[in-house]
Amino acid sequence: MMGRFSTHLSQKLFQLSSDEQRDALLKSISNKLVSISLNTHGTRAVQNIIDYLSTRSQVMSLVAGLNLNVFTLIRDLRGQHVIEKCLDHLAPQDNQFIYNAVSTNCLKVATDRYGCCVFQQCIDRGTHSQRAQLVKEVIDNSLILVQDSFGNYVIQHCLDLSNADCTETIVHQFLGNIYALSMQRFSSNVVEKCIRAAGPDEKRAIIDEILADNGVGRLLLDPFGNYVCQTALDYADRGQWDKLVSQIKPILPQIRDKPYGKKIECKISGENNDQMNRGRGFHQRLTGGGMPPKGLHGVSPVPFQQFAPIHRHPSFGWPPYVFMGGYQPNPPVAFRDNFYNPQY
Repeated sequence: MMGRFSTHLSQKLFQLSSDEQRDALLKSISNKLVSISLNTHGTRAVQNIIDYLSTRSQVMSLVAGLNLNVFTLIRDLRGQHVIEKCLDHLAPQDNQFIYNAVSTNCLKVATDRYGCCVFQQCIDRGTHSQRAQLVKEVIDNSLILVQDSFGNYVIQHCLDLSNADCTETIVHQFLGNIYALSMQRFSSNVVEKCIRAAGPDEKRAIIDEILADNGVGRLLLDPFGNYVCQTALDYADRGQWDKLVSQIKPILPQIRDKPYGKKIECKISGENNDQMNRGRGFHQRLTGGGMPPKGLHGVSPVPFQQFAPIHRHPSFGWPPYVFMGGYQPNPPVAFRDNFYNPQY
């Protein structure tokens, strides 16, 4: 099963065998399933076996074999595919051995490159009790996981469940550490998601902690904390928004030359950046409509809807009005759509 070519033979053999023959084949390899699953070619053979399981005894033989070292499989590049195949094809009660291994080794699994993917899939595909089993372990270890390069994704996945009780409990684990977490590379993403997903009371508690001791100014100068400040501006209530702005304004001269400085300045000046980035042009913002300015080189304004596409200028490569400063009634469609868009 672990040979480059023999794996195809073994897969076809299992597909064409009777139930009794499959039972015998699985029993004969049950104690070797882990080593086969860790092999480049063997992992495909084991996944094929899972696809063609047809009796209860076959399922039990498979589970008994994988349960010998399921923890190693979860954290392996090839082994994780076997575990994911089990989550896809086996009944929840047959997959309980996976949930037991994940919950028992929560930190080691969630902070592993492949283990964190298995962890998230277990949360998605388990029953209510199985999901609760894993979420409890995540909450208990949340302060460690949130600062890890892979563990933070598990926390974010739990926040994405849209479970108010789960979100509230996770947020309360972070309260008291919001300022420090906001200035770390991985945990700052989780703090942002907490602000977006939390209920009104938890949202206010997070932003109040950011406002404490004039902490906004230090966060704005941090390469990660500034994103938390921007998210806080988007979700703060009116009273908190005013407090945020009062702490941001003295720092604006220091951050104006930074990439995020202009964004923050636009947010607090009341400009609607979202509408600008969706395609409202420069002249639309000035005039409130889709008409070019009047009187440029004596050309009458023509609504954008009347523009028709033309070919690029043979000499310059672009229509001549780009260089002459005038407007013609038929620029190309792509130019029409993008020339006034500030993101181009």
